Amino acid sequence: MFKKFKLIGLFLLITAFVSVPAFAARYENLTVGNLKVEKALEVAGLLQAVANTTGNVWYVNSTGGTNGGGSAGKTPSHPFATVDYAIGKCTANHGDFIIVMPGHAESFTAADGFDADVAGITIIGLGSGADMPEFTFADTDATVAVGAANVTFENLRLIAGISDIVIGIAVEAGGDNFTLSNCEFPTPTTNSFEFLDVIDLASGADGVRVVGNKYRDGSASAANHFIEAGNGTNANLMIVGNDIQGRFAVSAIWSDAIDLGAYIADNVIVNTITGQHCIEFTTTATGMIVRNNLYGDTEGGILDSGSMFTADNNISVAIDLDGIPQWVIDNGLNHLTALDGATQKYPENAVNDSIIAKMLTKNDPAVMADFDNSTDSLQAIRDVIDTNNTADQVDLDAILADTAAIPWRVVAKTDGAVLTGNDNLFIISGGPIRARIVGLVTTVIGGASNGDLQLVTTDPAATVNLNAAPVAIDADAAGTFYNNVGGAGVFTPSTALGIKIIDPVTVDETYYLLAPGTLHFRSSAAQSGVIAWYITYQALAPGVTVTAD
Repeated sequence: MFKKFKLIGLFLLITAFVSVPAFAARYENLTVGNLKVEKALEVAGLLQAVANTTGNVWYVNSTGGTNGGGSAGKTPSHPFATVDYAIGKCTANHGDFIIVMPGHAESFTAADGFDADVAGITIIGLGSGADMPEFTFADTDATVAVGAANVTFENLRLIAGISDIVIGIAVEAGGDNFTLSNCEFPTPTTNSFEFLDVIDLASGADGVRVVGNKYRDGSASAANHFIEAGNGTNANLMIVGNDIQGRFAVSAIWSDAIDLGAYIADNVIVNTITGQHCIEFTTTATGMIVRNNLYGDTEGGILDSGSMFTADNNISVAIDLDGIPQWVIDNGLNHLTALDGATQKYPENAVNDSIIAKMLTKNDPAVMADFDNSTDSLQAIRDVIDTNNTADQVDLDAILADTAAIPWRVVAKTDGAVLTGNDNLFIISGGPIRARIVGLVTTVIGGASNGDLQLVTTDPAATVNLNAAPVAIDADAAGTFYNNVGGAGVFTPSTALGIKIIDPVTVDETYYLLAPGTLHFRSSAAQSGVIAWYITYQALAPGVTVTAD
């Protein structure tokens, strides 16, 4: 009996050593720590999906990998040698994963270095920085293709290894819902190497997501586009959270097709090619372009949204404040117009010895010390703008001639007692104004009196009646309005308290053109009571002021 149990125990022990590792090998190294995964949230989430999948999990490593063999590719210790071979082992729409190990390297010399032509697969690279799996494009026709739907690339490193690579990643018409996430296109080892189109979308490749990727190019190279979406309609294109810095001869993100429902958000894009775009949609595409930080050297050429909606995009240009070009972001504010006629956020090198030149040409205390209030005044700024006026600049004289463009201002005098003779209300200085005048009784008028408005001008010296004749203000209650109506300026108390209906059909409210001087209320007798007075005016010359007296 003892021997029988001994044999059974030996059998179970052998079974444990044989069958358990075969079952567990697929999962034993799927923890973040064992796989040395640095991009914790995204890669760990995908690895959790790997651990739970009912599909196949294949491993790829160019170091020690073998394409073929009964057990190759099934464990990290017996991987395949290439990604393309692993793709060929996948089953479509089965939830298959390909895990590409840190340090893996492949070099492509022809089209379809690998072709993700099996639907529903996910290719995950492990490691960070130079440890990420690297794929070098060593021929102008070398590509990575996406030929099937629902494919994901995560944490791969794709490197330009020659000049004028036509396309890096070619998303074919069948590549719907392709996702490129957390991948890197690092600065090439030779500064003239580049992809002409980093990512090219075929017409009809819908639902493509490009999220969280990083791109750099060589200092002597220039791509045409980071994303080329102009081959035909692409619906629901999403480009979010990418860091794209380089030289793009056309635009970093570009399309001249009627793309539908695009969403481009939270990207940082730098294009150092003079006059070229960061984002350019040249036709009736639909969608949103929001919260992007975009940098270029020509503000008007940085963002062309076509017919797409835009909001909260920060547009910046390089300006030279101290001999060194600097990026200055405008945070969505309105723009000033430079003195040379070019639209810029901050005009530079102003052409007059004015406060503009002193403040914006250099941040230099010695230069600022030369500021002279007598010559470098607001009037000097006005003269500089006028004398350098071009068709697209603001003409201050034209604004002053157009009263509709002049802002209205209001001044109040709230202690207007009813005095015998003149009660000074407002002093007009510096030039003429266009105005209307309203009084409001705040304390009941204590007795019989007549009142009207007069202006005593300073140049020419004169006293001018503003009303056709004095009008009775006998015992007017608090809440009575006084205004002036008609061509003769009839002084008119309201018949109700706290309200006055202005009738623009039969008799309109009177507007006055008033020269510099003192405006006062004239009463035939002193009475108790208080009238608050309000003048609403437009200044018709620079430097005009109206103050309560």
